[in-house]
Amino acid sequence: IYAATTTAPEGRLAAELRLARAEKDVAERPRAAQLWLARLEAAEALRDAPSVAALWAEGLAPASEPNLMWPAYLAFVGRSFDTCTVRTLREEFGKGLASLREDVDRVRLRHDLCKVEIASGHAEFGLGLLQATLELAVNATMTPALLEAFWRSEAPRVGDSRNSGVAEWYVTEA
Repeated sequence: IYAATTTAPEGRLAAELRLARAEKDVAERPRAAQLWLARLEAAEALRDAPSVAALWAEGLAPASEPNLMWPAYLAFVGRSFDTCTVRTLREEFGKGLASLREDVDRVRLRHDLCKVEIASGHAEFGLGLLQATLELAVNATMTPALLEAFWRSEAPRVGDSRNSGVAEWYVTEA
């Protein structure tokens, strides 16, 4: 992909042709996630981040496969980190989590958020989020209220040497 600052005429022309084709494809099949992703990738090579972000906002709603679209969108947001805040990233990840249907996709997205938190200087928060994600993934019957009670108890968590798990904590403490 050629960067938006590409000055080589043949590189820019090829990118413009890719974008034109991708836009035509999306117009014909507006719910096809793969076509949206091709359009957005082509647009990112030619346009500035705010313009591409506007296209993402347009594309996330109609696309039929949020499990493909949201991780790609959040990767774009991560590449545009200098144009947003950690709060914005958290909000966008929250929207993504709310729209995903499969638990495995939610776990992957939470893992990505953990990496963003750590990379942005919030290592303790990122680690806590990773621990909570693992507790939720391992304990299928865990409710948000139970996780909150477990978390507030200061009981050893995933990764702690004394951790015996939320199930044992629930039997002995809750």
